[in-house]
Amino acid sequence: MAHAASLKVRPLRPAAPAVPPFDALDRTHRRVLEVLGQFERLIAHVDDNGADEVARASAAEIFDFFENHAREH
Repeated sequence: MAHAASLKVRPLRPAAPAVPPFDALDRTHRRVLEVLGQFERLIAHVDDNGADEVARASAAEIFDFFENHAREH
């Protein structure tokens, strides 16, 4: 029984922090899928119409999303 008396009592630790909600992460991932769909449509549009104004505007939106919002994610 002398061995049991030599065990030290562990100090109490604070509770683990709450897990943040995943809503923002889910929204961003859904948006990534939407923008990837937009990119697929852009490729088809460029194949049919070349790099017209519509294609350039779509490409700018896609670039902006991945350069800013997705990068911050």
